[in-house]
Amino acid sequence: MNNEKLLNSLLGSLKDKNPHVRAKAAEALGRIGDKKAFNYLNEALKDDDEEVRFKAKKALIDLGFIKKNVNVPEWNEYT
Repeated sequence: MNNEKLLNSLLGSLKDKNPHVRAKAAEALGRIGDKKAFNYLNEALKDDDEEVRFKAKKALIDLGFIKKNVNVPEWNEYT
C-alpha cells in the first residue's frame, strides 16, 4: 500500500463506528507523520470517546502542531 492510500485509509478510519478503530487510526496518523492529517485530527478532538480524543491530541503533539504540556483551553474539554 502506498503512502497516499495508507493516509486515506487512516483518515477514513477516524469516522469508523468502533471507537477503538478511531483511536488506533489517530495513533497511526501521529506515527506516520503526514501533516495533511491536521484537520482530521483536530476534528477528532471532539469525538465522543475519551481514548480517541487522547490519541488525537497525542498525534497532534507528535506531528509538531502543539507542544507537549501546553495548555490550550479550547482543547481541554476534549482531552
